[in-house]
Formats: sequence, structure tokens, C-alpha cells
Amino acid sequence: MDNDNIGIPIKKTTPECSRKRILQHNKHKRVVAAKKRYWATALPEKPRCIHKTPLLKCTSLTIKELQFVHVRFYEIPSKLNQDAFILKCCHTKLPKKIRRRVQREEGSTVSQKQVSIDYGTPKKAANGLEFVEAHL
Repeated sequence: MDNDNIGIPIKKTTPECSRKRILQHNKHKRVVAAKKRYWATALPEKPRCIHKTPLLKCTSLTIKELQFVHVRFYEIPSKLNQDAFILKCCHTKLPKKIRRRVQREEGSTVSQKQVSIDYGTPKKAANGLEFVEAHL
């Protein structure tokens, strides 16, 4: 037997240099492209709205609130997490007025709106996230 290399320690190589490479899913092309697709490209800008109605309060948003929403939205660059965050910014309720919708096609039934959606931004509060209505 050949015992010449008994005293030499075995060095661990990096995954890029080893003969039997371990899969690195985070370096695959499609995973890198998906991260880039759902990653922030620039910092948020303050909205330049000229709404006069009290329902839309876009101008009352501060830069700090915009940055908080931006950081929370792009925290994890995944479409599923971003969609879940958008759903957290929406609140549903029954509509105040019941109006019938008329369908344009012949033979279709008349439907009415079942849900009213309020959009807003989450605000950082002492006990977690607080919902601020009608910002968006």
C-alpha cells in the first residue's frame, strides 16, 4: 500500500472548482432573471396627483411612508410575496349603493356589484402594521 499522503490534510474545494458540483439553484439563469424581474429598479418618487376629492389622499403621503411601502414590497423579490403584499393593502366591504350592471350581450343576466374595494398603504405602527385608507 501507498501511505505517502497520510499526513497531508484534505482541502475542501469551492463548488465551482470541485469535480462533482453541487447544484446552486440561486445561480441558474431563470432564477437570476426572475429575481431581476421582481427587484426594485429605482427609489420611489412622490406622486404628483392633482386630485381634489377627499377620498384620494395621494399628496398626504410622506417620503418616509413611500419608502416604507417600497422596502416592504421589494423585501423578497418574488411575485407571490409581492401579490400577497398588494392584497394586504386592499380591504373589501359591501357596497353602499346597490346599482345594477347591464350586460351588453343578448341573453345575459343582469348582475350587480357584490364587493367594494378600498386601497391604501400600510403604515408602521407600534403593534405591527396599520392600514391607512384611500391613498392609492
